[in-house]
Amino acid sequence: MSKLQAIRERRIAEVSTKTLGQLAGALEQGYLSPTLGQPDRVSDDEPQGTSNEIWLRHTHCIELSPEKHAEVVADIKALVALRNELVHHFLEVQDILSIEGCVKADRHLDDCYERIDRSYREMHGWATTGMEAKQRAAAFMQTPEFIDMLLHGILPGGGVHWEASTIVRLLREAETKLANDGWTLLKDAVALIGREHPDHGPRRYGCNGWRHLLHESRQFLLRKERFGNGMPTLVWYRTKA
Repeated sequence: MSKLQAIRERRIAEVSTKTLGQLAGALEQGYLSPTLGQPDRVSDDEPQGTSNEIWLRHTHCIELSPEKHAEVVADIKALVALRNELVHHFLEVQDILSIEGCVKADRHLDDCYERIDRSYREMHGWATTGMEAKQRAAAFMQTPEFIDMLLHGILPGGGVHWEASTIVRLLREAETKLANDGWTLLKDAVALIGREHPDHGPRRYGCNGWRHLLHESRQFLLRKERFGNGMPTLVWYRTKA
């Protein structure tokens, strides 16, 4: 997280030295995606280093059908070619020494302006939509639902990412303190968590009780001891190997 600003500044510096053709290539390859309706691509790359900071991966792109993607890419390449023609070859291909040639050149410039303006309005729409998406994402990141997802593994709308959840971590920490011959008495772990982290209990994670939570998480093995004569059943747990 501490490197975000440096990463942003480095990318700005990289873009500032690119030609228009290189920028168009970066737009085609990094922002326009021919994957409309396809599952999101998830990278298996692990973050480098040993920092205890939070690591995030974020992708922002415009998804298009393969046909639309090919059309847009061809349009961008034609726009770059038009720019090069106007900047480098206009005087070579236009006769500006005659009235007829000037009229023709003027008409050509009007056509180019309409072409450029149409592309500008389309790309401006992309940029505006992208900014709106970022603003909505930033607003969501200020909500309790996002904090619960990021820090505690509680997913918006229901469900839990159990492997990364705080409650599973707390149960495992209780194991390290209370385990007896590899097993931890659940009631002792519950008491410890209740004292040190009273905000974390089964209901926060959508469960009716601790045994329900252990079952739903699929992270632990359970063992029950029944003594009869009205004695309560003891429940022990341990992390799955």
